[in-house]
Amino acid sequence: MHKPDKICPVCFSSRSTDQTLGNWFWNRDILCGGCRSYFIPANGFFELGELRVFALYQYEEQIENLLYQYKENRDAALADIFFWLNAKQITRRYRGYTMIGMPSSADKIAERGFHHLKRMLEVVQLPYADLFEKDAAYKQSLKSGAERKEIKSHMRLRKDAVIPNTPLLLVDDVCTTGATLKHAYKLLEKHTMDMEALVLSAHEKITIHSDDEKALRRKKGRKKQYDRKSKMV
Repeated sequence: MHKPDKICPVCFSSRSTDQTLGNWFWNRDILCGGCRSYFIPANGFFELGELRVFALYQYEEQIENLLYQYKENRDAALADIFFWLNAKQITRRYRGYTMIGMPSSADKIAERGFHHLKRMLEVVQLPYADLFEKDAAYKQSLKSGAERKEIKSHMRLRKDAVIPNTPLLLVDDVCTTGATLKHAYKLLEKHTMDMEALVLSAHEKITIHSDDEKALRRKKGRKKQYDRKSKMV
C-alpha cells in the first residue's frame, strides 16, 4: 500500500485528530479518528446457504453516505478508505485466494469512470478477476428485497470468463439480502476449490456474529474443515 497523506480524505482535518493510540503510534490509518468511528465493526461470520461470509462493518447510515459519495458523486479520492484498515489482515487470511468482485454494468462503469469495487480493493494485495456481468438497466439499490432476489435474471458469467485455478473470495461492498452473493456462488458451484465471501458492510438482520469458527460450523452443520483463525484481527 502507498503511504497515506497526512490529511483525512473525508473531513480534510489532520489524520491524527481523535485517533486511537494504536493507529496514531503505528501511523496505520488513512482516516482521522472521528471519521473512522463511522465504521462500526461487525467482525462476524454469517452464512448464505453453503457460502460462508465475513463482514467487516455494520451497514449503517454513515457508511451508506460515504459509499454514495464515492460511487454516485464519483469521488474517486475515497476509494482507499473502505478496506484500508483491514487490507493486511485480509491479505494474510486469504493468501492464495483470487478476489472475485460483484459486477457493475458496463454503462455504470463508463458513467463513473472507474469500476468502484475493483478500485476499492486495490489496497488488498491479492489477485483480482472479473468473472460476471450485469444488465445495464438493473439498478439493485432501487429494488425491494423481493425484487433483489431476482438478480439471477440480470447477472451472469461473462462469455470470456476464465475461472482461476485457486480458491475464490467473492467480494461485495454491501450485503443486505445476500441475493447477489448467493447467485454468484451458484454460478460458480462447479468450481472445485474452496470458496468464501467477504463484504465491507452487512445489514444486521442477516449477520450471525461468532468468535468461534468451530461453534459456527456445528450450528450450521457444515462439512468442510477450516484450519484458519476464526476472527479477523
